[in-house]
Amino acid sequence: ESPRILGIDGRKMSKSLQNYISLSETPEEVRRKVMSMFTDPEKVYKNDPGHPERCNVFAFHRAMENERVPEIEHDCRMGKLGCVACKKEMADRMVRFLEKISPYREKYAGKEKLVEEILFEGSRKARAVAQVTLQEARKAMKIDYGR
Repeated sequence: ESPRILGIDGRKMSKSLQNYISLSETPEEVRRKVMSMFTDPEKVYKNDPGHPERCNVFAFHRAMENERVPEIEHDCRMGKLGCVACKKEMADRMVRFLEKISPYREKYAGKEKLVEEILFEGSRKARAVAQVTLQEARKAMKIDYGR
């Protein structure tokens, strides 16, 4: 399950609203934007118990497959983790992720035709797998109607 990710201001993420983090952001820009992110409005003080389900920073932690999610959730709920520390950890994680994918992004920048071909081929392969899965499901539910 993927969490719903909002923009850094808590509204729907949109390029026109400038409330997103681009894959081409510098580490400094990423950190600045993450530190400005919307968090739990009821967690006013560091030691206040938090509500991670209402916090956009926590949604980003979950979306980035952070192995520390259960610990972050627990510590937030217990008032052991402040929003600033949580944001700093998220910013560091995001910077590491973007640094890891940066060479691939650079490799394909300006090669729209190649990217389209790769996406088309991936789509074709996924469709073939989906067809087999759907046929198996139809057969299992006895609605394959002679296919």
